[in-house]
Amino acid sequence: MTFISLLARNRLAIVGLFVMVFVVVLSLLTPFLNLADPDITNTADRFVKPFSSDAILGTDH
Repeated sequence: MTFISLLARNRLAIVGLFVMVFVVVLSLLTPFLNLADPDITNTADRFVKPFSSDAILGTDH
């Protein structure tokens, strides 16, 4: 039996392969995503109360 036929029989191996491919693709696309700069902080909104319109879950600071 070939590797592909053995892989096709094992559902858990297929799921693991898809997870690994997803992680690799996501890691390759990460530099192109428009993410917020983690080094910039907004000190005016530092102590915003949770459940306000600016920060629904509060802030990290």
